[in-house]
Amino acid sequence: MSLYAAAAFTPQQARAAAADDTINSSLCYGFVADVAAVRIDPLTLQLTVEKLSTVHDAGTVLNEALLQGQVHGAVAHAVGGAFYEEMRYSDDGQLTTGTFMDYLCPTSAEAVFPLVSEHVQTPSPYTRLGAKGCGEGSSMSVPAALANAVADALSPLGVDLNALPVHGDVLHSLMEGER
Repeated sequence: MSLYAAAAFTPQQARAAAADDTINSSLCYGFVADVAAVRIDPLTLQLTVEKLSTVHDAGTVLNEALLQGQVHGAVAHAVGGAFYEEMRYSDDGQLTTGTFMDYLCPTSAEAVFPLVSEHVQTPSPYTRLGAKGCGEGSSMSVPAALANAVADALSPLGVDLNALPVHGDVLHSLMEGER
């Protein structure tokens, strides 16, 4: 004989998809704001992140160390999307970046820069402990912050940036007017 029980809880504020395909399936949205400062060497076009600041409102912080780990991991993921990870194809449509020899996922060596991480605690009124989401916030907003910092650095030169990733090949092509 075995004992088995199943239960489901759906808060009344959560809504299924509406006719216009809008949905509110979560009650724990976190909020994040990021600001980045970059330097581009005028001779070599080497791109350096001088400072990155991120502020998260994850509601009630239940474990500061875990939250910091999530933020640092998301920032490393974001650096990859902003500067390194690119799917390239040959003229005949063959993937040319199909291995980690060709496609760099950032490690701690690539994500070394001053990071300021702060937290605001605005408890969620819909969760018992007041916690909100935070795990991947910076992986979406940091690439935009880094791209905007690079665009600001290039704008006095009349160079427009409109795509990611931004790495050495891209910077050289932009400076030569090829992209």
